[in-house]
Amino acid sequence: MNDQAALDAIVERVRGSPLAMAKLARTLLLDKGQDERARDLCNEALALRPDDGELRVVAAEVQSRAVGGWYFSMVRD
Repeated sequence: MNDQAALDAIVERVRGSPLAMAKLARTLLLDKGQDERARDLCNEALALRPDDGELRVVAAEVQSRAVGGWYFSMVRD
């Protein structure tokens, strides 16, 4: 089994468990450079449990990863 197949298997194993999905997205998918897949998995997790505060924090970390440093200087102007 190659790395991608193993990662796919892990994603399928946590599917249905929103917090596990978001943590997987944060710790494994982002490290593997799969930012878009990580964001999609977090969106799926949030759809399952939108009122979970811990889940929202983890998902926000994943979602904000795409915001570059340039954004904050632009907002300050």
